[in-house]
Amino acid sequence: MGLLLVVNLHGQINVRREVRSALRELRVDRRFSATVVRDDPSTLGLLDLSRDFVAWAPLDKELL
Repeated sequence: MGLLLVVNLHGQINVRREVRSALRELRVDRRFSATVVRDDPSTLGLLDLSRDFVAWAPLDKELL
């Protein structure tokens, strides 16, 4: 399992409660904030729930 870079592209105005909770769990609850998370099934579920609000990409040495 690798790592993913997750970036929040939206704020939290008019966002469903489930999506807001997913953004908090991913630690990207502010606009344009970014974090590194593990690429595992639970994280992918959170990303799928918040897919309209975040962007993510696999993290490798070149991206760092």
